[in-house]
Amino acid sequence: MTTMTINQVAEQLKAACGAIAGVCDGARQRDDVGFNKADTSWGRYIATIPADMWDAEQCVIVRDMLHKYQGQLAAAGIEWSALPEIRIEAELPPTARKAALKRFKTAQRTVDEAAEAKAWREGRIGTHELVLIRKRPRAWIEGAFAVVDFPYNAILVAAIKTLPSRRFDGARKCWVVGRGSEAALAAFIAEYAVVATLDVDTWIANPAPAPARRDNIRIDGSQIIVDAPYNVDATDAMRQVRGRRWLADRRVNSFPMMAAAEVAALGRRFGWTGVETADRIAEPATTAPAATQNASSAPAPTSTPENLREPPAGTYAATARVMANLFPEFDWDAWKDNMKDAMSAA
Repeated sequence: MTTMTINQVAEQLKAACGAIAGVCDGARQRDDVGFNKADTSWGRYIATIPADMWDAEQCVIVRDMLHKYQGQLAAAGIEWSALPEIRIEAELPPTARKAALKRFKTAQRTVDEAAEAKAWREGRIGTHELVLIRKRPRAWIEGAFAVVDFPYNAILVAAIKTLPSRRFDGARKCWVVGRGSEAALAAFIAEYAVVATLDVDTWIANPAPAPARRDNIRIDGSQIIVDAPYNVDATDAMRQVRGRRWLADRRVNSFPMMAAAEVAALGRRFGWTGVETADRIAEPATTAPAATQNASSAPAPTSTPENLREPPAGTYAATARVMANLFPEFDWDAWKDNMKDAMSAA
């Protein structure tokens, strides 16, 4: 009995089969060269299946089959009696040969699928040329996104939905994965044996830099933007602020400048960042009454041109005056006029 491993035995048996298969013509004519008709399928599978995919029964059956080809093996410099032998305790049933051949066929398909997957992964064949792996999960890159495609499978759907940045493309029936999901996509590919092109590896290995931190409260033109995580209480509170609008395309809330004090209060209540921005806008309006009160006790000027008079606190004109000092690049006077026209039309 040999002390060689199954892999080592299989390697030698493969070499012996390869010597015969190399001259095999499929037994179209009896010429004592190559495998006979009954063994042709065996020979072709055996010669291409990696040794690490063989089992003990297959080694026993293949060695016994090679006994009838001793002459051809000798001509190739291989002695059949010198081929390593594996002994198994139980006697093989009559169906063992057929079952072993079926396992070889299954292994052959696995080898072929791996070869096709490698060719597609490396870009040597196109998607339209796929045959064996067409229904396997696959991933590739389109622009800045990774695309994942697979036939419907509830387990895979549940798994891909855990990726932070992904959406389902209903028209193409595939999943589009955005930046921020690199690590999660790599885990998904490994877990579910996804066939991925080489550029997917590059996409995963070079994640996009983290976006710069942006405050929840910020100024955008003539409006205050609140971009904060969803909170049902915060949403209800924002809806009570006059002039609030939901910008669906940007998924943020917009407020008029006049609501700066209320936005600042909401920011403190719900822990938003950028509260100081709303405070800078609201502060002049809150201090204006005191200034107005002090001015009322002072002697009234004999004559003040209309364009130099301080507008009443709480008006659009007052807000425009304050914002012009904070953001001089914006035409706040035009904004004031537009807001007045809009209120008049309403």
